[in-house]
Amino acid sequence: MLKCRVIVLVCAICGGCWAEDVGRQKPLWEAGLFSGYAILPEYPGADEYDDYYFPLPYFIYRGKVVEADRSRFNGVFYRDDRIELKMAFSGHPPVGDDNSARSGMDELDPILSVGPEVNFFAINEEDRELYLHLVGLQAISIDPDGPSGREVGQSYKVQGLFIDEALLGNPRWEYGLRLGIYFSSSRNAGYFYDVDARDELPERSMYDANGGYGGAVFSQSLGYRVNDRLQITSFVRWYNFDGASFENSPLLRENNNVFGGIGFVWKFRESKESVRY
Repeated sequence: MLKCRVIVLVCAICGGCWAEDVGRQKPLWEAGLFSGYAILPEYPGADEYDDYYFPLPYFIYRGKVVEADRSRFNGVFYRDDRIELKMAFSGHPPVGDDNSARSGMDELDPILSVGPEVNFFAINEEDRELYLHLVGLQAISIDPDGPSGREVGQSYKVQGLFIDEALLGNPRWEYGLRLGIYFSSSRNAGYFYDVDARDELPERSMYDANGGYGGAVFSQSLGYRVNDRLQITSFVRWYNFDGASFENSPLLRENNNVFGGIGFVWKFRESKESVRY
């Protein structure tokens, strides 16, 4: 079943999937159109997937204090050649009541997460970067029908990222690699994997999730610059939940989620002023 969700949340969950045009001298701002297709699990470990088609305008701003790009929004606290300290934002789209594993259970509201992000660079060259990415996020569920959100625990990421902007010496090709592990509080894991007594069925036993290890991720992205205005990007991502603290939840239907997408980026305008980025 094809579903159309809130574009901002789709971009948030895809954060880091689309090959961002990272470099050293970039326009202070640029504007354009991003269009793409992605297939994503309805929630981590689900055995049902949703298709997303999303054309939308984008605006990138590379300021000293605030950054905004095609997939995320960051507040920059500190940056030098070896370390970055930011405030990161991400999200997860809602999970509807048509998911078979959650049949009869309440729908899950969309999540907005915010917290500190630290990047430690081992390689920080003109066309190549290798760095350790650490982030801790406080999650808040957003009730579309209510005036305020509800705190739903914390999640943590430890990831290694590699970006090569000139793959095999060709500046038209860009490659990205991500390896990481995730952790979550019991409340955060329980948002997706708890089963209350009122939702118990013969095939869905009551379950109370624990916090701890939340799985591993392996992701690759590949981008091709057709010209200065047009870029094609793609990604494939694999999540593995073997050994996760919620591994025995009846709502964890797949220990492996594999998904991907493709996008097209058209740049319409950019500033004459450039910044070191």
